[in-house]
Amino acid sequence: MTKRLVSINTVLGILLLLSCAKPKGFDYLGFQNVRVIKWGIKETTVGMDVQFYNPNSGLQLKKAEVDVQINNKYLGRTVIDSLINIPKKDTFLIPMTMTMETINAVSGILQSISDSSVLVKLDGKATVGRSGVFFNYPIKYEGNQKIKL
Repeated sequence: MTKRLVSINTVLGILLLLSCAKPKGFDYLGFQNVRVIKWGIKETTVGMDVQFYNPNSGLQLKKAEVDVQINNKYLGRTVIDSLINIPKKDTFLIPMTMTMETINAVSGILQSISDSSVLVKLDGKATVGRSGVFFNYPIKYEGNQKIKL
């Protein structure tokens, strides 16, 4: 009886460890639906939907802080501090808002009009997990994004 109890506990322990394994990072697919939320003399607030692919089972995003650069110009930081459910092995959108200096916004708009694509850099961290177990992930991305006008 004790051998059976030990083997059941061992199997349950292994299953628990495997189910809590650190998930893989998300694949950045691009941004869309860029919109100006508030235009000001000093600061402008923009919103956008950022698309990712989740190669894991279902997860939750608890928090994220990301610095955004377009064509090597720092635009601003976006912070997500609400719990977002992420579907398993599927694409998903995360709505983001970012406040930036208006001069950088105008410069970015003018440059994106003249270019068919822009260089996007993301640098930050995110807290993701499931079943109450969360991990901190670095966010590092650099790549070209086609602009549709």
